[in-house]
Amino acid sequence: MARLVLQSIIHGPTYSNFYLTQMTDNIIDRDELQEQLIQWDLNQMSLNDLREYFVNMQNAELDSLSVDELIEEVKQYNPSLLESKEN
Repeated sequence: MARLVLQSIIHGPTYSNFYLTQMTDNIIDRDELQEQLIQWDLNQMSLNDLREYFVNMQNAELDSLSVDELIEEVKQYNPSLLESKEN
């Protein structure tokens, strides 16, 4: 396996490397494993952890928007927030 990784780094992906990846995917249901890890991680979090995570993710998402895009988001989900700014 180390030889394949080294060969892949030096020469790029090979059929053998692709085949091993495919073989591993057939042995392990990736989606199921991923879901199990997510559920485990979620169960480790407190309500405060979840709130903090949500706020961080929302800030990251909303920070990527222009002012006009942010206004459109607010109009779609909670237009009352803009009403107080218009008066």
